Amino acid sequence: MHVPVVMNLGADLLSRGAPLYADWTLHPMIVSLLWVCYGRAAVDLFASKENAQCQMFFSMHDLNAPLGVEVLAHVWPPVLLYAFPPLALIPPTLAR
Repeated sequence: MHVPVVMNLGADLLSRGAPLYADWTLHPMIVSLLWVCYGRAAVDLFASKENAQCQMFFSMHDLNAPLGVEVLAHVWPPVLLYAFPPLALIPPTLAR
């Protein structure tokens, strides 16, 4: 079954060998400044165990992530969210 890329960006990125989560992390000082300015987020939308900024997070590949995989396929919890998506996922993330 064919799924258009625009409807399945996460899987498409993974099939191309990206994103590498270590490459998609803001410096801890910047994250701390965000928490001071906007409040501490409860959920990290694009994370791995290694770079999660919140205890609760979605992952693009780790089936053991606390909230699951493929964040764009889920209803987002009604809490303060933190998102630092791969570049290709910025438009669909902002559209949400």
